[in-house]
Amino acid sequence: MHNFYTIVSNSFYFSNLLAIPAMSQHTFKKTYHNLYEKQRFNNVLLFTVLFALEAIFVYASMEQYLANKPWGIKPSHNWFMIALTLLIPTPLLIGFYMARLETVINEDGIFYRWAPFFKAYKMIQWDSVKEISIIDLKSAGFWWRFSSKYGEVQYVGGGFGIQVKMKSGRRRLIGTRKAEELNRILIRIAGTKYVPATIGRHIEFD
Repeated sequence: MHNFYTIVSNSFYFSNLLAIPAMSQHTFKKTYHNLYEKQRFNNVLLFTVLFALEAIFVYASMEQYLANKPWGIKPSHNWFMIALTLLIPTPLLIGFYMARLETVINEDGIFYRWAPFFKAYKMIQWDSVKEISIIDLKSAGFWWRFSSKYGEVQYVGGGFGIQVKMKSGRRRLIGTRKAEELNRILIRIAGTKYVPATIGRHIEFD
C-alpha cells in the first residue's frame, strides 16, 4: 500500500517543483538521445488483495441488500454498505489499475507525472541537480520503501530507481524499468553529475 500513499502525497510535494504545461508523450521529440518511459503497477499480490477486498464488499452488500441477510455482528444500513463499497475498495482497484508513471528525460531536464490523475508534467531542471545515479533497489531490500533517505518516491516496481540529489538538499527517487537505456542517456546528458550505483552490487551494463 506504500505506493498508493506515495501517489496521494505527491500533490503536497509537487508544489516544490517547476510545473510545465500539460503535454502528451507526442509533444516531446523522441530521439535516440532521450528517454520516454511509461510504467504501470503489475504486482500480482497487490491486485489479488484489491480484487479480494472488492469481492468481499460486493458480496456483503448484495447479501444484505438483495437477500436481506444482515452482514456482521452489528449490521449497517444497506445504503451504508453500498456507499462503503463505492468509496473504498472500488476507487482503490480502479486507481491502481489506471495509474501509470510517465517519465521523460532529455536535455531540458527530468519530467514525470502520474497519468491520468495529473495532466501536467513536473520538471526537474538540470541546473538544480547536484548528483544523479541509478540504484539497484532489489539490493536495498524491502525496507527502503519506508526510509526517508530517498526523499520523494515515485515508484511502481521494476527494481531500479533514478536517485536525484538536488542542490537544495532535497532528493527524488523515480522508478525505472529501463536501466540500461537510461545509463546510456545519462552518460551523455548528465555528464559529471551522473554517478554509478552505490547501493548493493554495482549495476553491470553491456
